[in-house]
Amino acid sequence: KERAECEFLAGDLDQAEALFGNLLLNAQSTLDQAIVYILQLRLYQVAGRYEEALTLGLEALEVFGVRFPETEAQLQAAIEREKNHAMVNLDDRSISSLIDAPVIQDPTLKVLIGLLTALGPITYLCKPSVFPLIVLTALNHSLKYGNTEDSCFAYSMYAMLLVSIFSDVSTGYAFSEMSIQLNENFNDLRLKGTVLHVYGNHINIWCNHVATNIPHLEGAFIACVEAGDISMANYVGFQGAWQMIEAGTSIVDTEQSILKYAKFAQQSKHEAAYQTIRLEQQLLTNLRGLTYTPETLSDNDFDESE
Repeated sequence: KERAECEFLAGDLDQAEALFGNLLLNAQSTLDQAIVYILQLRLYQVAGRYEEALTLGLEALEVFGVRFPETEAQLQAAIEREKNHAMVNLDDRSISSLIDAPVIQDPTLKVLIGLLTALGPITYLCKPSVFPLIVLTALNHSLKYGNTEDSCFAYSMYAMLLVSIFSDVSTGYAFSEMSIQLNENFNDLRLKGTVLHVYGNHINIWCNHVATNIPHLEGAFIACVEAGDISMANYVGFQGAWQMIEAGTSIVDTEQSILKYAKFAQQSKHEAAYQTIRLEQQLLTNLRGLTYTPETLSDNDFDESE
């Protein structure tokens, strides 16, 4: 397992995938399988293989008896049901008090919440209609049974739903802030960057100026890199760069920040993030008047038609 992770972090995705395959064949339990599945999901995200990641993740959940509806009507009914369960499971507790909920000891529950949260970014990008149900399912397991390190991510993604779909900004803001504090209480570096990313990219903007997002996203990038979370680091990179542009940060400062994000995306072989950042770089080149015409991003080193 450690060698497979090292190959993944070193950028040898083919070798890592082969090793993950061997680990699955030799797994001694469903828990061992699930841990490998989670690592494979990270690999598929870096490789841009989101459809495969979604299929793999749903298969992994079925091992634990979790199945998702196939029709749109069934999906919407399940989402509504989980929303109602969340209200019941929260009961009269304040959001801040969730920090003091018991810590889950059951390894099966811990891995299940981990699988669900690992599928969050994948469904967000690949199948957004399923994203709310994934999040609400992870949320309800945490509200009902207690907290794990991955509960922090579940609470953060629930905050995203609250501010964007359920039209409850104040509650979403409270859940996101609580998730950051809970992550600190767990002293969990693995997800520190993730919860900071959600706060800085999805939540804070609803209450504060876009420029106040930048320090949170810078911190999120550093934490993700330190934790070896290549996928999330790259998400933070291209989103953080765009927010600097939106905030009106000077072109020179923005270009310097984007350069480190571009180098990281290229080194980690995250092609989707790298190409997105290249477009952001060319937008800045255009704003400086250095492209062929004001209406194009193309110059001697970049062809927007390719």
